[in-house]
Amino acid sequence: MSRTYSIFTLLGGALLLAVFLLTSSLLYFQYQSGRALIEREMESRFRQKHALLQSVLHGKLGQLQNQLYQLVEHLPKEQGEDAYADYRVQLDQLAATKRLPQYDLLILSDEHGHGCVDYSPAFLRHGSNCRQIISQYRGNSDHWHRFSRGEEEPPRVGLFTREPLLTRTGRVAGFVYGGIELTNNLSLVTEARALADSPDGALGLGFGDALLVSTAPSESAETQALQRLLETPAQIRFQDRDFTASGRRIALPGDRKTQLKFLAVISNDSARNLLEDLVAHSVLALAFSVLLAGLAALFAVRLTLSPLQRLLALAKEAAEERKATFSPGPVREFNQLSQTIADTVTDLKRSRQRLARYSQELESSNQQLSDSMRQNQSLLDQIIHLQEQERKHLAQELHDDLGQSLAVVRTDAYLIQRMVPPEHAAYQSAQSIYQNAQEMYDVVYRRITSLRPMPLNDLGLVDAIRFMPALESFTQHGIALELVLPQIPKALPESMEINLYRIVQEGLTNVLKHASASRAWVKLNFHKETVELEIGDNGVGIQTPVEPRMGYGFGLSGMMERARALGGSLEVSSSPSQGTLLKVSVPAPDTAVSICSSMG
Repeated sequence: MSRTYSIFTLLGGALLLAVFLLTSSLLYFQYQSGRALIEREMESRFRQKHALLQSVLHGKLGQLQNQLYQLVEHLPKEQGEDAYADYRVQLDQLAATKRLPQYDLLILSDEHGHGCVDYSPAFLRHGSNCRQIISQYRGNSDHWHRFSRGEEEPPRVGLFTREPLLTRTGRVAGFVYGGIELTNNLSLVTEARALADSPDGALGLGFGDALLVSTAPSESAETQALQRLLETPAQIRFQDRDFTASGRRIALPGDRKTQLKFLAVISNDSARNLLEDLVAHSVLALAFSVLLAGLAALFAVRLTLSPLQRLLALAKEAAEERKATFSPGPVREFNQLSQTIADTVTDLKRSRQRLARYSQELESSNQQLSDSMRQNQSLLDQIIHLQEQERKHLAQELHDDLGQSLAVVRTDAYLIQRMVPPEHAAYQSAQSIYQNAQEMYDVVYRRITSLRPMPLNDLGLVDAIRFMPALESFTQHGIALELVLPQIPKALPESMEINLYRIVQEGLTNVLKHASASRAWVKLNFHKETVELEIGDNGVGIQTPVEPRMGYGFGLSGMMERARALGGSLEVSSSPSQGTLLKVSVPAPDTAVSICSSMG
């Protein structure tokens, strides 16, 4: 016999497990968020310390450079043959009276770097040659460069710049070099540490794998962490149990390897304590959540399944031989079931009302969409109208300017031919100019006709079609073209003439390019209420017939829009055996006048 379980146990266990998993997931995400927050805070503190150290260093460099500039500016400019010696005398006098600025490095040299004099403090000159130091200078005077003194360990490293000594004539007589030593420069890192929001940990400067200066004692754990960061040049940050260290290289002109580093070490005590507190609180919250979830699950299951227990008890009474006592009033579950049905009916009624409201909104949206489509159609008609006006204007300008100029060139060439004998060289040149001008005039005339057919303005639609430039191409390609163009019974509006002309132009162009036909025709019919245009050929037809406006090229789409702009329509029928037939039907002139006036 298989073991059975109570439904209370199954549902309660499932609910308890779900709550446990949900709570564990939330606490895990909270723990990860806490770690990320600690990491961001640590990174922010490192950025602040590096920025402060860089700001203090730049401030000191700017102050020293300004002092060096002031020193050079206050020296009287010399003009003698040996201006460098005169400047040296002036600096010797300032050094004797102790009026020279206090630099860690102060050197005078001539313009070639020879004859240098070291005015640095005496304890900084040991083991150094001023020529060796200034030979390390590379670049312009606007830049600070690294220098090193002697062969000491750790190396005595600093930054220096220079200012030129100019004569009255502007010649460079020499240079004054001034610099700051970074090795054992406690004032630099101490000032940066004092400005930080959290002065814990240590700051330092490094060069290569040597620690130049640090705010921590020499044998302390912080110093060891800084030294470890320098011993791995490829590593810019590391973390152990007690400290997190970070370094950032200082880019200097002429220092390709960028061996100078800003260094910072922050103790992990606060982060570790915060993380331990976060873990302890998470475990406590998890235990409390599991206990609370168990109680809530027990209460929820019993509250939810109590109606089922009553129905089960009622079924047991009905199964007994004695008559079951049943009173519908006190049974809460049946009342809840009835209330549920009533609520369902109410929801259905509300759904029906919402459906009606949505139907009204949909109808309103359809009306707005219809209005937008009408506006877009009106805008498209206006664009077509403006396009034709622009073509007309451009064609007129070409005719008036370029056409007349070419006519003048032809006339001049013809007069030259009449004035010189045929064997003269000018006669041949004039003849060539005349022929070239004639060819250019023919090309320009074809372009003018394609932009705005001139016969359309003077002769009307029918004659404009007869003189269309594309008709010559049909003769050249051996295509028989039939024109059935009766006289127009009444004047057509300008917009109707140009749109019908453009439809014929585009249709014949498509026949030439794509139809591979041997015969084509254009028929124009005028009725009482409509004007009908037919363009057909016996070619290969449209290769990929699709629904109208769902894949036609720009040519057919443009023809459809022009027909629609006139209040008419364009029908396309095509087959490989019978070719292509375009039928355009637009309202007659009386009706078209009102349509075109609304366009313009």
